[in-house]
Amino acid sequence: MSGLLKKDFFWFAMASFVLLPLMLIFERLYTPALSPLLIGFNTGLLVTIVFGPVVITEQEEEKSSGYVFLGSLPITKREIVRAKFLLPLMPLVTWVAGNLALIRSWSGSPEAIATGQSAIVLTGAICLALCGLVYVGILGLGYTRFFVAAMFVALLLSLLPPLVLHSKLFNPRAVVQWVVGFLLHLNRPLSMLAGLVAYAGLMLLASAVIGFEPKKRFLGWY
Repeated sequence: MSGLLKKDFFWFAMASFVLLPLMLIFERLYTPALSPLLIGFNTGLLVTIVFGPVVITEQEEEKSSGYVFLGSLPITKREIVRAKFLLPLMPLVTWVAGNLALIRSWSGSPEAIATGQSAIVLTGAICLALCGLVYVGILGLGYTRFFVAAMFVALLLSLLPPLVLHSKLFNPRAVVQWVVGFLLHLNRPLSMLAGLVAYAGLMLLASAVIGFEPKKRFLGWY
């Protein structure tokens, strides 16, 4: 399995140990205090450093018929899936740890710091589960077919916010208060554990979705 990890290691390492540290240093130098805008920016950064390498490596797999080649090697489907699922943990853990340390270094009330830390942990757990879903989709449908379907679903979901915002029942102040209260009382270790358990379950599902020996299944994709 070490060979499988080395194959895609470069992009995940670049995101974890080059792009992320540079962005965190930039944030610390030019942002004196914690703010909701900064949490939003960091969420976008998380999506970039986790899903960016996934997209690059899986796109390359499809272009070079990489799964056909992997299917011809004496490795099991579980080894392939395990290697795919292990690599995104590197940028995600680095992002969570880096942001938690960064938040502690900022000025702010204890409530603001606790809220920010909870937001980081919850975002990391959700991103972990989404990453698992992406790999299940790619292994089940293939890269191109999955992302076409995902873009269609994303387009449908993008119609919901305008409907909610224009609803007479929507109260922005009440929503903000609920979110802040939820984050303040969030059990951070339990949230991250739930994300890891969901990720492990999706890894097992990915192995089940393949369903055959890698060579037969992967040849069937093309």
